[in-house]
Amino acid sequence: MNEMYAESGVKCDLSQKDIGKIVLYFVVLVVSLVVSLMSFYLMAIPIGVATYGIVKASKIKYEYEYIFCDGQLDIDKITGNSKRKRMLRIDFDDCEVVAQNGSHALDEWSNKQLKEVDYTSHVKGKDHYVIIVHKDKELLKILFEPNEKMIECMRNKSRRLVHID
Repeated sequence: MNEMYAESGVKCDLSQKDIGKIVLYFVVLVVSLVVSLMSFYLMAIPIGVATYGIVKASKIKYEYEYIFCDGQLDIDKITGNSKRKRMLRIDFDDCEVVAQNGSHALDEWSNKQLKEVDYTSHVKGKDHYVIIVHKDKELLKILFEPNEKMIECMRNKSRRLVHID
């Protein structure tokens, strides 16, 4: 493989929003089971709710995969270990800075209004990096968790953009 290629992936923890959806689903399922006791014909309601829950449950677990190849970073979301969706493609020519979150290299951007996009695992204590990039006529702050090889490949591509503290 070329030394300018690196890939990394992170499995995401369930967020509070996801846990809330699961609790709400079980409440609706229990209520529909109670309602279905009134009549045999109402038994279709919990069957429909259960089917809907099974379909949605496969999409709750997801992971992000980062692929860096010759100056482009692709971020894909993989749901249910099967469905892949391209979330973002970043060309390094459009980047302003890549640095670890909390780095002094990001001080210039701290007071600006940036749209923040989070592609991290949401695991507390894990280091993540920030990319400031121009995308579709707006300035984005992208959070992600690359591995060491990916950071090194990015640094080899553009030393002035990638800051390692």
